[in-house]
Amino acid sequence: MDWRRSLGLGVWLTLVALSALASAAALDVPSPAGPVTDLAGVLDGGARQRLLQMIEEVRERTTAEIAVLTVPSTAPATIEEYSVSVFDRWKIGKRGQDNGLLFLVAVRDRRLRITTGYGLEALLPDGKVGEIRDREIVPSFRAGQYAEGILRGTEALARVILAQGQEGTQRHPATRPARHRSRYWSGSTGILLGLFILLILFSAGLSAMDRPSAAWTRARRRRGGSWGPFWFGTGSGGWSGGGSSGWSGGGFSSGSFGGFGGGSTGGGGAGGSW
Repeated sequence: MDWRRSLGLGVWLTLVALSALASAAALDVPSPAGPVTDLAGVLDGGARQRLLQMIEEVRERTTAEIAVLTVPSTAPATIEEYSVSVFDRWKIGKRGQDNGLLFLVAVRDRRLRITTGYGLEALLPDGKVGEIRDREIVPSFRAGQYAEGILRGTEALARVILAQGQEGTQRHPATRPARHRSRYWSGSTGILLGLFILLILFSAGLSAMDRPSAAWTRARRRRGGSWGPFWFGTGSGGWSGGGSSGWSGGGFSSGSFGGFGGGSTGGGGAGGSW
């Protein structure tokens, strides 16, 4: 039976290594420098100030939170995956209301994505966001006028939110459709879950192989050598690990920006290329 134990240990080490690689490949989400984070360098001081004024007016009048982020590229992730990861990490919108919005532009990829929180999906359904994208943003982007496109798009989105006021941003706050989340579920999370399932299946297979050798197993246990399913502790009936392989959202890096309010998203919104 030593070969089975060696095989199990070898597979376990391999899966641990793959899990570590998957974790290392998790998206490198930047910390927000404020409501406007221009990592692609396409906004001048005037454009940034106008954006901040619009965003602050929306926040004061409705409590909704808008974040603008420009990056050179989202590679290797798609812009949809990247947008949801940023939203989850930054937690845009008020907790319990989920009235946040992320306007993400990947300049080198020539792609954009507007992602809404659960609480704004009634005000800004996918079709409405797509209409604003096509009418206000894409023409300016195609002309190379990124600051103008971001300003026009943000202003149009802000107008919709402000038109509804405080009551509108809280419409159906508890509605949390799963359709968007399933489409943009993080690839690294899927890899980690797949590895965990493989561990379970492999352990179950080893247990089935060991049933004809009950006497050997009892002898091993008397000598204190029982190792059982290999991610459990010796002699324990429960999972010994207490942590998670992935990062957890919430909180911000040190800096002057106090952070957003704790909102979440289901991945609603619209995007595309120009």
